[in-house]
Amino acid sequence: MAKRSRRTIPMGDMPGTVDEAVDKLISELPLKFRSTIAKMDRWELPALHVTLGPGIRERYGFWRGNEALMESCRVMSGKDRFDIAIGSAMIIDAMWARLRRTHAIRAVK
Repeated sequence: MAKRSRRTIPMGDMPGTVDEAVDKLISELPLKFRSTIAKMDRWELPALHVTLGPGIRERYGFWRGNEALMESCRVMSGKDRFDIAIGSAMIIDAMWARLRRTHAIRAVK
């Protein structure tokens, strides 16, 4: 059997940027989870890295060579090299920041 290059694996509708990955992740989460994440403090985010991180890396193509998303993460990090774990953490952190703006419960006067 011939070995397939990572670049030949179809990426389908994989996100190509961190913003697209955040959009996709938020759309896949039930409202209850979005609200729960919006209420989390920053120090609680490592729990999400452990629980959501592996799924992000698998579903969004980090292991299959989603070069566009990996490059977007690398550029956003400001580093010369890309680290898969840091990439999924960046997506989670960006999702949390967006949910804090859009899904946080506010007091009504």
